[in-house]
Amino acid sequence: MLEIFHIPRTRSQRIIWLAEEMGLPYEIRRETFGQPSAELLAANPSGKVPAIRDGEVAMGESTAIMLYLTQKHGPTPLALQPEHAQYADYLGPTFPTTKRP
Repeated sequence: MLEIFHIPRTRSQRIIWLAEEMGLPYEIRRETFGQPSAELLAANPSGKVPAIRDGEVAMGESTAIMLYLTQKHGPTPLALQPEHAQYADYLGPTFPTTKRP
């Protein structure tokens, strides 16, 4: 089962939201600022949240976790694929191109 290391009002909320939206079963491992548990340190040696454990996979960094979950446990309409016309917008800000004279 997916384990989400969480501190309220942090980016770990993103991971909980995504797990809920995707219908993934998960357990929350509540953490305290400045006092990382041994389990959190095993999942993310920096001791920061968010971090997850998904079977043998342990990782941190909210955007990477979200990409991992949508790719591994998808497909999901929450994650666009490269062939979608708005894929670049999904990944981040895009800017209009200008033609050079």
